[in-house]
Amino acid sequence: MSKLSIRISLIVLGAAVPLSVVMAAPALPTPTPAPPVVSSIDSSKHLNNLKTHGAAEVDRRLALLQAVATRLANSTQLTASDRNALTKQISDQVAALGTLKSKLATESDLTLARKDVQAIIDEYRLFGLLTAQISIVTASDRMAETQTQLQTVVTELQKKATILKSAGKDTAALQESIDLAKTSITTAQPLFSKLTAQILAFKASDYAADHKLLSSYRDNITTARDNFRITRSNINDAVAAINKLK
Repeated sequence: MSKLSIRISLIVLGAAVPLSVVMAAPALPTPTPAPPVVSSIDSSKHLNNLKTHGAAEVDRRLALLQAVATRLANSTQLTASDRNALTKQISDQVAALGTLKSKLATESDLTLARKDVQAIIDEYRLFGLLTAQISIVTASDRMAETQTQLQTVVTELQKKATILKSAGKDTAALQESIDLAKTSITTAQPLFSKLTAQILAFKASDYAADHKLLSSYRDNITTARDNFRITRSNINDAVAAINKLK
């Protein structure tokens, strides 16, 4: 057989190979990516960053707790039982945060350090409620003090108005200002008088579910404060009216 015949035969035989045979070759497996390699240096740096961040968060919370504790100590309208209950909650929070800070400082495992930092964040529920409670309660306390002071002034103004009227003076404008002052005090009083009992009834779980729960109480304090501004304005008007009648 000539060389040309051999070549032709091979080509013909090759063309006759079924396509299925060619396609049946086993596919190569997809290589699995190697897990990222975290160097001990990176891990140590991350651990130190977590410790720094966690300690800073604890210190920030402790400073706020100290601030509200000072306001609580200066309160004059709270009952002894309410003050003691809030003071104990502050002490408990300080102790809990101190424990978390110490635990985080001694961690050598990155995973455990992450859990410690998360625990500090989770403590925000009770921390956030406690600081909000004390802020509103002490604000209500100041409103009660303000009411007492303004009521004392209005009572004195009313005595002077009565004397001037008995002396034959036209006290219509004076009395109008005094009456408006009385009304603004009366309107403000219900806005804060029962806040303490209502605020202290809240639980951390309630606050965690909805941080806006306390918004209406803050609004009440703001409205009461606005009413007392009106009271002061009415008092100034009454004083001016008295001076004109002298």
